[in-house]
Amino acid sequence: PSEDPAERRERMLAAAGHVASAAEAMQAAGGAMDTSPIDLPTVRSDQDLALAELAAALEILSPPPPPEQEQQEQGEQQQEQEQEQQQGGGEQQEPEPEEAPPSDPSQVLQSVRDREAKRREERGEQQRQSYDPVDKDW
Repeated sequence: PSEDPAERRERMLAAAGHVASAAEAMQAAGGAMDTSPIDLPTVRSDQDLALAELAAALEILSPPPPPEQEQQEQGEQQQEQEQEQQQGGGEQQEPEPEEAPPSDPSQVLQSVRDREAKRREERGEQQRQSYDPVDKDW
């Protein structure tokens, strides 16, 4: 299903408006940092506003996943859960609660780093489990 050009144009205009608002907010934050003494609460609120505007623009520009892809992802998740239950020897792992997205950019960055480290650790563990040692390799 292709998108109507008029709808695409409206989405692009809306996203551009959010980006422009974010740019204005960052300009205001930069201006607040030029004052003496620096008004940190104002700078922070301007930065938060810019971050929210950029997130809104990204949300507008992000296409929804196709239904086929959603079903494949759900099937893959179910297979992974079944494999974990089989490998775990009946261990019950509690699903991790979804955390509210942090508003501080440094917290967002740290959470991305944490998820990436966890993903790498899980991948390494899967690779170690799939390795079969041999008696002689010559």
